[in-house]
Amino acid sequence: MSINDKVYTYIQKSHIRLTQHMRAVIDTIIESKTPIEAKSIYTQLKDNHKSIDLSTIHRILEKLHSIQLVDAIYREKATSYELSSQFLPHHHHFTCSECDTIIDIDECLIDPLLSSISHIGKPISHSFEIQGICKSCQK
Repeated sequence: MSINDKVYTYIQKSHIRLTQHMRAVIDTIIESKTPIEAKSIYTQLKDNHKSIDLSTIHRILEKLHSIQLVDAIYREKATSYELSSQFLPHHHHFTCSECDTIIDIDECLIDPLLSSISHIGKPISHSFEIQGICKSCQK
């Protein structure tokens, strides 16, 4: 089953109304290989002659986040969105504070910590974001 099929099956099971605007936002997120901001979604859709108000995009993103279809990555300048970990392999992010680039970190170093706190309870999810200066900006 393709990622598109998984996403749209999930939406169908969530019993939310799938509008043309929502489909356009979802497709833009799926096509984006990195987390994407609402403004970037707006620009891409506008460039493809699909006019959606930025406020509508924000409402759609909030709805998709509330049903756990997308994860929000809260950064200093803006919030970015990507498909949730049920659709993408588990990973973390490094955000460059100079160029605002988000780089995926595929290795999870938190797993040993989660195992060590099992006496407290069972962790369901976690988030780990690193902010720094990327190699390109260091030059």
